[in-house]
Amino acid sequence: MKIILLSISVMLAVKTANTQPLIIEGLAGNDYLFYQHLIAKKISDKSPFGIMHIANVSSFYQSNKVKKAAEVMNQAYITSKLNRSLTLLTGIFYSNATNVRIAAGIQYAAVFKNGLWVTVPRVDIMKNGSVELMSMLEFQPPVKEHTKLYVRLQVMSNYGPYQHNRSYQRVRLGVTIKGTQIGAGMNFDEYGKDTKVYVNTGIFLRKEIN
Repeated sequence: MKIILLSISVMLAVKTANTQPLIIEGLAGNDYLFYQHLIAKKISDKSPFGIMHIANVSSFYQSNKVKKAAEVMNQAYITSKLNRSLTLLTGIFYSNATNVRIAAGIQYAAVFKNGLWVTVPRVDIMKNGSVELMSMLEFQPPVKEHTKLYVRLQVMSNYGPYQHNRSYQRVRLGVTIKGTQIGAGMNFDEYGKDTKVYVNTGIFLRKEIN
């Protein structure tokens, strides 16, 4: 099932990226390699409907003291734009900890001078499902021609009916040069009831492909 879902994700990413903006990011850290991409495609220019695909993969080094299998997360949604800021999401959420779940959420996005704020509450549509909140703040003030400062803070917390499931905080600090971001990144990860924070620090590369 995991191989099938990953194959579908890759095919969807490749096919959609031919005509739509694609955001890809990789982080080479001290504990694991991290990859993520985001694709959002409108069905047509006049339609409020579209599709969205998000994928995250964390591949832990064999030398890592905390032995962990690769962590995989895939989300595929039918989107419906309600107004300039709000978009309804309905679709499928998958992780190797939860398997496949039907999910729904709503995205609020606000664009401001040199920046973007996005927040997405999401719920599993099932008995004893989880609830989740993700927020992201991105800031890119110009430094000189073709160069901007790049700052991003992204946080997420997921809770089940009885306990905390998963949280993360991702920090990026670097520069944007002609649509490509590069710099230092840190991922802070928390799992289950354990409040211990696992830190992955490294260099990130992010590319916006239009």
